[in-house]
Amino acid sequence: MLTDRDLEMLKFINVYGRTFLPVLGRTFFNSEQQARNRINKLFAQKIVSYWNTGLQTPRRAVVLSSDARSYFENELDITPKKVQISMTTINHNMVEQMAHYWLSKIGSVERTSVAKHGAIMHHVPDMILTLPSGARVFVEIETQRKSHPRYEDIFFKANKGDPAQVLYILPRADQVQSFANFLPKWEKIRVIDIDTLIENVQKTGKVSAKAQNDLRIG
Repeated sequence: MLTDRDLEMLKFINVYGRTFLPVLGRTFFNSEQQARNRINKLFAQKIVSYWNTGLQTPRRAVVLSSDARSYFENELDITPKKVQISMTTINHNMVEQMAHYWLSKIGSVERTSVAKHGAIMHHVPDMILTLPSGARVFVEIETQRKSHPRYEDIFFKANKGDPAQVLYILPRADQVQSFANFLPKWEKIRVIDIDTLIENVQKTGKVSAKAQNDLRIG
């Protein structure tokens, strides 16, 4: 039998078409082992399926089964997401999904795409967080550093969208300082790692990312 948490989790999986046990262990469950135990039960009930990633970690992706996809379409009137897994973007996917889950605790999160938003936005971020105040934050998941001129172009275009802030989320805390120093200087930039973001939202209900001035040396 599906619990309310199961249904919420399945809807979350459908936003991206797939998720991973390490993600579920940091979102809907208290540990990866708890996530694995529940997902294995849903797998036995033919509610979810596993896809091999070909990587050592994560070895498998979790996707909706054909029965779950039919249930979404016929009973919930939700279009099942097509499953696409790129080996080169799995790390980005994992950080993005954890960020999506926790940012949704403090505001409304919209996952963006060039196909949907390209015609109306000069720069399309990974997500848009709209806070209860109405302020919009452009959210960027950064797992690979771009060139300095590329960031200058991104900031020029992003500024036309008039975000309150542009939030960069990195995989590890030891990347935050050097990344903030590398970026072109802009007062709207905020930088944080995913672990600190999760901890801050859990404890305070706020992201509390650092501005570049707070991170610069000297």
